[in-house]
Amino acid sequence: MSVRTRLRGVFAVKVAAVAMTTVAVLAARFALTGATGIGVGFLLVVPVGLATWWFGRRVGFILAAAAIALWLGAWAAGAGLVAGGWEAAMAMRAAALVVTVFVVGSLRESLSRLVYAQAELGALHDALSPARIPRLPGLEIAVTFRPAEHEVAGDFYLVQAAQGRNVIILGDVVGHGIRAAREATFARALLGSMASGTGDPGAILGLANGVLCEAWETEDFLTAVCLVHDPAAGTLFWACAGHPAPVSLVDGRELNGDHGGPPLGISPGATYKTRETTLRPGDGVVVYTDGLIEAKRDGMMLGVPRVLELVRLRRSQTPGEIVGALEEIALDFTRGHLSDDMCIIALRMGEVGTYMPPENN
Repeated sequence: MSVRTRLRGVFAVKVAAVAMTTVAVLAARFALTGATGIGVGFLLVVPVGLATWWFGRRVGFILAAAAIALWLGAWAAGAGLVAGGWEAAMAMRAAALVVTVFVVGSLRESLSRLVYAQAELGALHDALSPARIPRLPGLEIAVTFRPAEHEVAGDFYLVQAAQGRNVIILGDVVGHGIRAAREATFARALLGSMASGTGDPGAILGLANGVLCEAWETEDFLTAVCLVHDPAAGTLFWACAGHPAPVSLVDGRELNGDHGGPPLGISPGATYKTRETTLRPGDGVVVYTDGLIEAKRDGMMLGVPRVLELVRLRRSQTPGEIVGALEEIALDFTRGHLSDDMCIIALRMGEVGTYMPPENN
């Protein structure tokens, strides 16, 4: 049975349920007399409520108007409301039907918004934190990704192979929650398209900055670090846009420890300097968003020195163990309550590219 046929069947069942309920109430109303019959008439809120829930407010109001017209016709024919009190009774019945339509309609709209929001959350989560990291030649890589709320974040990462090189981008959109996640999804797709056209990290960030300055409102911006690894030459190129510099797994120090150019989306025409270093087998770097160093407890932040010290102590471990240790220290420091999104990537040059799936929590 096709999906269309099933939908038609469900629609027919709903229509039949509303019709049968309406007929049953009317039959009971006219079979009974006196106060009992008048009371039964109020049960028309049931089919009106069902019609509103299944088909929307418009259908609910149409059925409510039909019920009111039927009552008026019955009264005019002498078979309806009690003489002398029909105005008040009619007003009460009409009010009950209208309130039913509004209440049920509001509940229906709220549920629809919740369902849509849940679907959007799932799509944003999947877009910002893919379940698998592609195999990159010559690199072992691990990722941890932890949103502060709603299972989505303004943080994002991108790992891809382009033009014979490995591209790793880590970004952090200002704010957190659903709005930041929407903007992060757009920025991630934009940076991915720019990375497909050039292997220069500074150029990738510059091109993306030009688009974001036009597309985003003035208060929106994005910090990012872009790494491009040439597996044949063993060279790592990188550029930063208002973002913490990569941390070397050789000595636990920041590579050219500055934040590079301004964040993306603020200064049209801004340029971003590309730097480079040589990676020998076993060498690597760690990049992270500020949710790690700005993890807070009792007004104090975890800070860069603690992060650099932990990387120095753990530098001989696997990328998976390193990101796990960094995540653990942040969660211990904050007692498990991060105030900002956090994403950490560790990569190490090896003979054969391997990968570890991200830890999406």
